[in-house]
Amino acid sequence: RSQKGFQPYRGPSWISDRKAKDGVGHESVDSGTWNVFYLELHNMKFDKNCEKVPFTMDLINKHIPNPYHHAFFSALTTNSHIMSHYGPTNKKLRFHLPLIGVKGSRMRVGKKLEQEEGKAYVFDDSFEHEAWHDGEETRLILIVDFWHPDLTAVEMKLLKVFQNALFKA
Repeated sequence: RSQKGFQPYRGPSWISDRKAKDGVGHESVDSGTWNVFYLELHNMKFDKNCEKVPFTMDLINKHIPNPYHHAFFSALTTNSHIMSHYGPTNKKLRFHLPLIGVKGSRMRVGKKLEQEEGKAYVFDDSFEHEAWHDGEETRLILIVDFWHPDLTAVEMKLLKVFQNALFKA
């Protein structure tokens, strides 16, 4: 945690109408601070960050089926609230693994969920969700997205083509 690489999380415009004070993206918290340590973001790999966590990268590469290439550590400071938000489609699922500082942390995806260190869960982030952290230390979780298992290989390929075209545009 003492090494550089964390940056403020910025959400897309449909998440919030609160523009970030630095002019980059939109705020996703209405209290506290949410920082992220990107490993991959929309097919862009953060090589320097990945080199700092080889064990984590090995686990992701060996155990995440059909990776969506969106993976990061999420650090939420005490007395923080990530505002209610949702992903744009249900083409992927989101894996959460609470690592440290989880006491006093909870999340809502449909119903409230108390988080436990080391207890992973998966959800469809196209459903509205939000998170709170009232613990005494920063909460750190690993988040990794993977293609929805109900999609066929052909459907995933087509969606990847559309997504890459959108990124290029």
